[in-house]
Parts: sequence; C-alpha cells; structure tokens
Amino acid sequence: MPFDPAIKQAAKGSDFAEAAMHQSGLASRAADRVEVPEMPDRLPKERHIQQQNLHKAWHMWQRGAPLEAIAEMADMSKASVCSYLASFNRQEPVPYVFDASFRATLSQALGGQRNYWIGVNLTIFGASQAMIEVLAKLPDNRTIVGEARLYVGLKIGCSGYSHTFPIIGLIADYALRWYKQMGSRFGDLRAKVSTVFAPTDGPEPLVAPRPLEFADLERPMDEFLRERFPVAVDTGSRRALQVTLAERIRFQETDAFGKPRRKFTHVPIKQARGLEAAVRAISAKRSPSACRDESLTLWHTIEPACQAV
Repeated sequence: MPFDPAIKQAAKGSDFAEAAMHQSGLASRAADRVEVPEMPDRLPKERHIQQQNLHKAWHMWQRGAPLEAIAEMADMSKASVCSYLASFNRQEPVPYVFDASFRATLSQALGGQRNYWIGVNLTIFGASQAMIEVLAKLPDNRTIVGEARLYVGLKIGCSGYSHTFPIIGLIADYALRWYKQMGSRFGDLRAKVSTVFAPTDGPEPLVAPRPLEFADLERPMDEFLRERFPVAVDTGSRRALQVTLAERIRFQETDAFGKPRRKFTHVPIKQARGLEAAVRAISAKRSPSACRDESLTLWHTIEPACQAV
C-alpha cells in the first residue's frame, strides 16, 4: 500500500517504552565507555567457554552493561570477564590474506604478539569434515594456558585462561578460513597439516597466493596401493598409504586407522617411482618456507573389496 503521511506513528505500549528507555540508556553510556577492565592479578580458569559467549561479553561491555550482568549472561566469572576484555582490547586488528602455506597464513594472526608457544593442527577427514586444534603454552613450553577445538560446522570450545581466548580464537578462525579455501583441493584424501610457533619466531612472508591441488596425488596413491596389493590378503582390513611432505618425503603403509602395519612399515622409494615423481612435483610447487616448521601428511585408503583385481 502507498505511504499515508497522515499516519504519524502507531501507539506503543508501556513495555515497549520501558525497553526503549533501557536501550537508549545503554547507548548513551556506551558513548562514554572507553576504558576497559584491568587484567586481574590472579588469572582465572574457565572450561568450555563458547565463542558466542565471548562475543556476547564484548558486545554487552560496549553497550554499557555492568560486569556482574555480563558475567551472568555470558556464563563466566567476573574475573574471567575482566581478563577477557583486557586481553581482547590489546588484540590489534590484523588483515587476513590467504597463502598456500598454512604456517604463513596463521602467522598473520599472531602479528608481533609472540607471548606463547602456539601449536596448531588441522585434520581433514573428508568433504566438509575437519577439526582444528590450537594449543597455547607459556614460554617455558611446558605449562598449558589455553586450548581451543573447533569442528567445522559446530561451535568452538575453549578451555584455560580467559586472556588467551582472543588469540587462540583468532588463530582457529584463520585456520578455518584456510581450510575453506583449501579443503576442496585435497579431494577425497585425508590430510593433517601442523605447525608450531615459538615466542622467538618472527612473521612469515606470504609467497604462495595460489592454492595447490593436492588432489592430484589421489590417483597415483591409489594406483600404488592396487599394484602392491592386487589381491586382498586380509579380507577383514583396509589398506592405507601415508605420505608426509616435509624437507624429506616419507612413504608409509598403515592400516585404516593410521597405525603402521607390522610387516610393511616403510615403502622403499625404489618401489614407488611413479608415486615419488608425483609427490616431488607437488613438493616443488610448495614454498621452501612452507616446509620449515610445517608438516603435511596425506592418507589414501582402499577397501578390501576394491583390492582384488
């Protein structure tokens, strides 16, 4: 219907007016709220804080809510809210730029803040199935101060000290973005990419802007397994081949769960000439910086019914 200028405004009930006054009060206080809580002397521990609660805590603080209300709504202790807000305020915004190197991409999240040992694992189980694990330790590399685990499609779960959540949450987010751009490049292969950042490490250069097609290894890995096991000897088990891409390429025959087989621990390279050539072709495309402190392992599995010629 066309707009009628004679209709000025519909009548509002008392409940609506009270809510509007409350919101306007928060908005006016938010304009004056520029300070953040100080970091508590004794750092608290929290278990399984969901990322949405952390976002809620920061949003409520910006809107002027008191710490007690934030703690109740976000299901956190008051000391934990203070430590989170203080550490979140210190986190400088950093841009995200994709790089085929997992380590180089995550290095952007750390920026110049190297206060912890950071270990990151990304495990790809298949199409749209992956898990991201982030572990933070003190500079002594012994005391764990923060952990985060994220299953693709589900919420992030964090545990440890609240002041570590902003950085480990940001790293998990960067790892998720990397996976979304690289996940389809692995085809049906299972994969695990890992890296570790020391407090003394500097930023990594971005040198590989284009994704690599690791799915190209699926066919030679499949052909190698079928050639090596033309007939299913053990009909109750599956055969799997594991290839680790690092400074030295390693081939290893495993069972379907990734454990080395008793009789076949390592594959002699002379028996994997075709596969070796394909692996070296992929490795040549990877930046040398991607091999330093970054490991990439690929798995391919064939079922017993597929082993027989």
